[in-house]
Amino acid sequence: TAGVKIPLGSANASANGMPLPMQYQSTLGTFDIILGGSISNASWQFSAGYQQPLSGANKNCFLQEFWNGKPEANVYPETFQLKRKGDVLLLGVRYFNSEKSFQFNAGLLGIFHLGEDTYTNPFEGDQDISIAGSSGLTLNVTGSAFWQINKNSMVGLTAGIPLIVRDVRPDGLTRSWVLAPEISWTF
Repeated sequence: TAGVKIPLGSANASANGMPLPMQYQSTLGTFDIILGGSISNASWQFSAGYQQPLSGANKNCFLQEFWNGKPEANVYPETFQLKRKGDVLLLGVRYFNSEKSFQFNAGLLGIFHLGEDTYTNPFEGDQDISIAGSSGLTLNVTGSAFWQINKNSMVGLTAGIPLIVRDVRPDGLTRSWVLAPEISWTF
């Protein structure tokens, strides 16, 4: 598998003229390349992937000092011109088929962030500043259920819950759980 992630914005949304942290952005703001592969049989699937940002820093402008001492700003890591590191993904899934028209699977998804992300502070000379605790492992338990509508289409739900998280996730991808509907057509 090969693909790209194209930014649908610049990650520089603000509220009342103050820049918002990455947790409130609708995009990571970077152009990324994604490579991967899978091996599977009727009962198991094992996948590996790599995601690397190619476009450098995003356009986010969040610094805590821009919020004039408001304590809620101190909850978020500073991400002015955030530069994200790459990720390696490993997935193991076990398939359970109770009947042909209904399929269920469960597994583990490990995402290893390959280094500490950095940001700049224009008031401190524009050098890259490492975000301590932003590298390391996130481990999620995943599950999916699909219903085969007909020969060429399926509907389903996919869910994930983190078991292990990095100390700091400046990219704003922090979730206590995720639930996503899916529709698939084959041709």
